Amino acid sequence: MNSRRYTPAGHGNSVNDVRAHPCAPHLLLSASKDESCRLWNIDNGLCLAIFSGALGHRNEVLTVDFKMLDPKAEDLVFVSGAMDNMVKVWSMEGYRHLIKLSEDWKENSDNFPTAHIQTPVFSTFGRACQISPAT
Repeated sequence: MNSRRYTPAGHGNSVNDVRAHPCAPHLLLSASKDESCRLWNIDNGLCLAIFSGALGHRNEVLTVDFKMLDPKAEDLVFVSGAMDNMVKVWSMEGYRHLIKLSEDWKENSDNFPTAHIQTPVFSTFGRACQISPAT
């Protein structure tokens, strides 16, 4: 067991919620007042992905939670809710390799290729819903 403790640093404001992955507790999601969510490997303090931007939340993110998929699925999906009255579903599709890469990472954390994911796969907008086209 890794006895070192890491304090993930990176959000531009306070963190409102954190959630550990139920099957991989070293993966942690954080929701922040800086309008972003981040995925961390807390075994080594690496930020694997930042979820924010063009189609992201427009106010502080209050909560996050993982969506459990088939264990054989090649995706990691989570839901976020924010003060902008929107719920968004985010995916690591196309970036899943970063989880494995982070587990073997020995270099400085500044050199890690953190993904910046700006488009959720699903988003509510007021009373309407928008599903992003498959890429």
